[in-house]
Amino acid sequence: MRFCPKCGVDIEKGVFCRDCSIENLDLKFKDMVVKFCIECKKVFHKGSWSVYQEINDAIKKVAIFKISNTQKIPLTIIVPDFKPEFKPGLNQEISLLIIATYEGVDVEFEIPFTLEFTYCARCSKKDSTYFEGILQLRDVSQEIIDFVQADLKEKEAKGVFISKFVPLKNGMDFFLTSQRYLRNLGNRLTKKFNGTLKFSATLFTRNKETSKDVYRLSVL
Repeated sequence: MRFCPKCGVDIEKGVFCRDCSIENLDLKFKDMVVKFCIECKKVFHKGSWSVYQEINDAIKKVAIFKISNTQKIPLTIIVPDFKPEFKPGLNQEISLLIIATYEGVDVEFEIPFTLEFTYCARCSKKDSTYFEGILQLRDVSQEIIDFVQADLKEKEAKGVFISKFVPLKNGMDFFLTSQRYLRNLGNRLTKKFNGTLKFSATLFTRNKETSKDVYRLSVL
Protein backbone atom coordinates (compact mmCIF):
# COMPACT_ATOMS: atom_id res chain seq x y z
CA MET A 1 0.00 0.00 0.00
CA ARG A 2 1.29 3.43 -0.90
CA PHE A 3 1.00 6.47 1.34
CA CYS A 4 1.03 10.24 0.92
CA PRO A 5 4.51 11.58 1.78
CA LYS A 6 3.00 14.78 3.14
CA CYS A 7 0.31 13.54 5.55
CA GLY A 8 0.79 9.76 5.65
CA VAL A 9 -2.68 8.85 4.38
CA ASP A 10 -2.94 5.65 2.33
CA ILE A 11 -3.31 6.29 -1.41
CA GLU A 12 -3.94 4.07 -4.42
CA LYS A 13 -2.36 6.22 -7.14
CA GLY A 14 -0.34 9.35 -7.66
CA VAL A 15 2.17 10.90 -5.26
CA PHE A 16 -0.09 12.84 -2.89
CA CYS A 17 -3.57 12.26 -1.51
CA ARG A 18 -6.41 14.38 -2.87
CA ASP A 19 -6.39 16.89 0.00
CA CYS A 20 -2.64 17.44 -0.22
CA SER A 21 -2.87 17.64 -4.01
CA ILE A 22 -5.42 20.46 -3.71
CA GLU A 23 -3.13 22.28 -1.29
CA ASN A 24 -0.13 21.84 -3.59
CA LEU A 25 -2.01 23.02 -6.67
CA ASP A 26 -2.14 26.63 -5.48
CA LEU A 27 -4.95 27.44 -7.92
CA LYS A 28 -6.83 30.69 -7.37
CA PHE A 29 -10.17 31.32 -9.05
CA LYS A 30 -11.23 34.88 -9.86
CA ASP A 31 -14.90 35.85 -10.07
CA MET A 32 -16.17 34.38 -13.32
CA VAL A 33 -18.69 37.00 -14.42
CA VAL A 34 -18.40 37.65 -18.17
CA LYS A 35 -20.32 39.89 -20.59
CA PHE A 36 -21.67 38.60 -23.90
CA CYS A 37 -23.19 40.84 -26.61
CA ILE A 38 -26.53 39.46 -27.76
CA GLU A 39 -26.42 41.30 -31.08
CA CYS A 40 -23.04 40.54 -32.66
CA LYS A 41 -22.05 37.48 -30.60
CA LYS A 42 -18.94 38.93 -28.99
CA VAL A 43 -17.45 38.35 -25.54
CA PHE A 44 -15.80 41.01 -23.37
CA HIS A 45 -12.34 39.62 -22.67
CA LYS A 46 -9.09 41.33 -21.61
CA GLY A 47 -10.67 44.77 -21.79
CA SER A 48 -12.17 44.54 -25.27
CA TRP A 49 -14.94 42.86 -27.25
CA SER A 50 -13.86 39.91 -29.42
CA VAL A 51 -15.78 37.62 -31.77
CA TYR A 52 -16.32 33.98 -30.88
CA GLN A 53 -17.56 31.07 -33.00
CA GLU A 54 -18.91 28.76 -30.30
CA ILE A 55 -20.02 30.06 -26.91
CA ASN A 56 -18.56 27.02 -25.11
CA ASP A 57 -15.13 27.81 -26.56
CA ALA A 58 -15.46 31.42 -25.40
CA ILE A 59 -16.40 30.28 -21.89
CA LYS A 60 -13.37 27.96 -21.71
CA LYS A 61 -11.02 30.67 -22.97
CA VAL A 62 -12.24 33.20 -20.42
CA ALA A 63 -12.24 30.65 -17.59
CA ILE A 64 -8.59 29.71 -18.21
CA PHE A 65 -7.68 33.40 -18.13
CA LYS A 66 -9.45 33.87 -14.80
CA ILE A 67 -7.64 31.01 -13.07
CA SER A 68 -4.32 31.83 -11.41
CA ASN A 69 -2.22 28.78 -12.26
CA THR A 70 1.36 29.62 -11.30
CA GLN A 71 2.58 26.03 -11.66
CA LYS A 72 1.11 25.66 -15.17
CA ILE A 73 -0.79 22.55 -14.11
CA PRO A 74 -2.77 20.90 -16.94
CA LEU A 75 -6.43 21.90 -16.65
CA THR A 76 -9.48 20.48 -18.37
CA ILE A 77 -12.63 22.62 -18.43
CA ILE A 78 -15.99 20.98 -19.01
CA VAL A 79 -18.96 23.21 -19.84
CA PRO A 80 -22.37 21.73 -18.99
CA ASP A 81 -25.11 21.39 -21.58
CA PHE A 82 -27.15 24.57 -21.42
CA LYS A 83 -29.17 26.87 -23.66
CA PRO A 84 -27.93 30.48 -23.71
CA GLU A 85 -30.80 32.92 -23.15
CA PHE A 86 -29.37 35.89 -25.13
CA LYS A 87 -31.80 38.37 -23.57
CA PRO A 88 -30.56 41.88 -22.68
CA GLY A 89 -30.14 42.44 -18.96
CA LEU A 90 -30.31 38.73 -18.13
CA ASN A 91 -27.68 36.98 -16.00
CA GLN A 92 -27.43 33.24 -16.56
CA GLU A 93 -25.50 31.08 -14.11
CA ILE A 94 -23.88 27.74 -14.90
CA SER A 95 -21.33 25.53 -13.14
CA LEU A 96 -18.01 24.64 -14.77
CA LEU A 97 -16.18 21.44 -13.95
CA ILE A 98 -12.44 22.12 -13.67
CA ILE A 99 -10.18 19.05 -13.65
CA ALA A 100 -6.58 19.62 -12.56
CA THR A 101 -4.12 16.78 -13.13
CA TYR A 102 -1.33 16.82 -10.53
CA GLU A 103 1.21 14.06 -9.91
CA GLY A 104 -1.07 11.46 -11.46
CA VAL A 105 -4.16 12.53 -9.51
CA ASP A 106 -7.20 14.26 -11.06
CA VAL A 107 -8.61 16.89 -8.73
CA GLU A 108 -12.06 18.24 -9.61
CA PHE A 109 -13.48 21.68 -8.82
CA GLU A 110 -17.00 22.94 -9.52
CA ILE A 111 -16.86 26.67 -10.18
CA PRO A 112 -19.82 29.05 -10.74
CA PHE A 113 -19.75 31.00 -14.01
CA THR A 114 -22.11 33.90 -14.75
CA LEU A 115 -22.97 35.03 -18.28
CA GLU A 116 -24.14 38.66 -18.47
CA PHE A 117 -26.11 39.24 -21.66
CA THR A 118 -25.95 42.83 -22.83
CA TYR A 119 -24.94 44.98 -25.83
CA CYS A 120 -21.38 45.93 -26.72
CA ALA A 121 -20.59 49.63 -27.14
CA ARG A 122 -21.10 49.38 -30.90
CA CYS A 123 -24.38 47.49 -30.89
CA SER A 124 -25.85 49.64 -28.12
CA LYS A 125 -26.06 52.44 -30.69
CA LYS A 126 -28.29 50.40 -32.98
CA ASP A 127 -32.03 51.11 -32.69
CA SER A 128 -31.28 53.95 -30.27
CA THR A 129 -31.63 57.75 -30.44
CA TYR A 130 -27.85 58.23 -30.20
CA PHE A 131 -26.25 60.11 -33.09
CA GLU A 132 -23.02 62.01 -33.75
CA GLY A 133 -23.98 63.85 -36.89
CA ILE A 134 -26.58 64.60 -39.55
CA LEU A 135 -26.28 64.14 -43.29
CA GLN A 136 -28.62 66.71 -44.84
CA LEU A 137 -29.38 66.01 -48.49
CA ARG A 138 -31.11 68.83 -50.35
CA ASP A 139 -32.48 68.89 -53.89
CA VAL A 140 -30.88 65.56 -54.76
CA SER A 141 -31.86 62.75 -57.10
CA GLN A 142 -33.19 59.36 -56.04
CA GLU A 143 -29.89 57.91 -57.25
CA ILE A 144 -28.01 59.77 -54.51
CA ILE A 145 -30.48 58.72 -51.83
CA ASP A 146 -30.22 55.09 -52.98
CA PHE A 147 -26.42 55.34 -52.93
CA VAL A 148 -26.43 56.64 -49.34
CA GLN A 149 -28.87 54.00 -48.13
CA ALA A 150 -26.89 51.17 -49.77
CA ASP A 151 -23.62 52.47 -48.35
CA LEU A 152 -25.09 52.73 -44.85
CA LYS A 153 -26.48 49.21 -45.08
CA GLU A 154 -23.00 47.95 -45.92
CA LYS A 155 -21.42 49.82 -43.00
CA GLU A 156 -23.77 48.37 -40.36
CA ALA A 157 -21.34 45.50 -39.87
CA LYS A 158 -18.75 48.09 -38.80
CA GLY A 159 -21.05 49.69 -36.25
CA VAL A 160 -22.41 52.62 -38.28
CA PHE A 161 -26.16 52.99 -37.93
CA ILE A 162 -29.00 55.35 -38.83
CA SER A 163 -30.64 56.60 -35.64
CA LYS A 164 -33.46 58.05 -37.70
CA PHE A 165 -34.14 59.68 -41.03
CA VAL A 166 -36.48 62.54 -41.74
CA PRO A 167 -38.02 62.88 -45.24
CA LEU A 168 -38.40 66.49 -46.38
CA LYS A 169 -40.01 68.14 -49.40
CA ASN A 170 -36.62 68.99 -50.88
CA GLY A 171 -34.49 66.16 -49.53
CA MET A 172 -33.80 64.00 -46.50
CA ASP A 173 -31.91 64.10 -43.18
CA PHE A 174 -29.98 61.05 -41.98
CA PHE A 175 -29.02 60.98 -38.28
CA LEU A 176 -25.86 58.86 -38.08
CA THR A 177 -23.88 57.31 -35.22
CA SER A 178 -20.37 58.06 -36.55
CA GLN A 179 -18.84 61.47 -37.30
CA ARG A 180 -15.83 59.89 -39.00
CA TYR A 181 -18.03 57.96 -41.41
CA LEU A 182 -20.18 61.06 -42.01
CA ARG A 183 -17.17 63.11 -43.12
CA ASN A 184 -15.97 60.30 -45.35
CA LEU A 185 -19.39 59.81 -46.91
CA GLY A 186 -19.80 63.54 -47.53
CA ASN A 187 -16.47 63.73 -49.35
CA ARG A 188 -17.28 60.67 -51.46
CA LEU A 189 -20.68 62.09 -52.43
CA THR A 190 -19.14 65.33 -53.72
CA LYS A 191 -16.56 63.43 -55.79
CA LYS A 192 -19.05 60.96 -57.24
CA PHE A 193 -21.97 63.31 -57.91
CA ASN A 194 -20.19 66.70 -58.22
CA GLY A 195 -22.19 68.29 -55.42
CA THR A 196 -21.32 70.96 -52.85
CA LEU A 197 -20.37 70.19 -49.26
CA LYS A 198 -20.68 72.19 -46.04
CA PHE A 199 -19.58 71.07 -42.58
CA SER A 200 -20.91 72.66 -39.39
CA ALA A 201 -20.31 71.56 -35.79
CA THR A 202 -22.66 72.23 -32.87
CA LEU A 203 -21.60 71.92 -29.22
CA PHE A 204 -23.41 68.91 -27.78
CA THR A 205 -21.91 68.30 -24.33
CA ARG A 206 -18.64 68.26 -22.39
CA ASN A 207 -16.73 65.08 -21.59
CA LYS A 208 -16.18 65.12 -17.83
CA GLU A 209 -13.30 62.63 -18.01
CA THR A 210 -11.25 64.45 -20.67
CA SER A 211 -12.62 67.98 -20.02
CA LYS A 212 -13.10 68.35 -23.76
CA ASP A 213 -16.13 69.67 -25.61
CA VAL A 214 -18.10 67.14 -27.66
CA TYR A 215 -19.62 68.36 -30.92
CA ARG A 216 -22.24 67.02 -33.28
CA LEU A 217 -21.50 67.40 -36.96
CA SER A 218 -23.87 68.40 -39.75
CA VAL A 219 -23.00 67.83 -43.40
CA LEU A 220 -25.07 69.70 -45.97
